[in-house]
Parts: sequence; structure tokens; C-alpha cells
Amino acid sequence: MVGRILQASKYGFPLKMELAEAKVAKTRAAHEKAVGELKKLYDIRKEQQQEQLLKAMMSGKRSFEEILKFISDDTAFQCGSIFAF
Repeated sequence: MVGRILQASKYGFPLKMELAEAKVAKTRAAHEKAVGELKKLYDIRKEQQQEQLLKAMMSGKRSFEEILKFISDDTAFQCGSIFAF
């Protein structure tokens, strides 16, 4: 009986390995596809944010230098007055 178990596991193990390798390959492909789709979505969001920021800058009354200084200045956020330049 022990001999049969060892013999069955001897032939079953390579098959199990082969199936596991195939599963990993399939999973890897699905993962890479999902990551690619997510990257595209991040790029679209970034593009939309840039357009929104540009529109706000164009319609606002602040100069480019004022906006750049505000964005670069961390103390504006620390003081709690993010709208007072």
C-alpha cells in the first residue's frame, strides 16, 4: 500500500508542478494586464487634474509667481491658512 502511494505521488507531483506553473503564468498575465489598465487610469486622472489646474490658474486673479510661491511654500499649510498668501 505504501508503495502505491509513493508511486502515485511520484507521477502526480510533476503534474501538480506543471499545473501550478500554468496557473502562475495565467495569473501573471492577468496581473500585468490589470496593472497596465490601472496605469492608464492614473494617467487619465493626472491629465484631467492638470487641465483643471490650468483652467483655475487662467480664471484666477493670482499671478503665476504667486501661485508658484504658494505651491512651493510648506508654511502656508502648517499655519492653517492655506488661502492667505
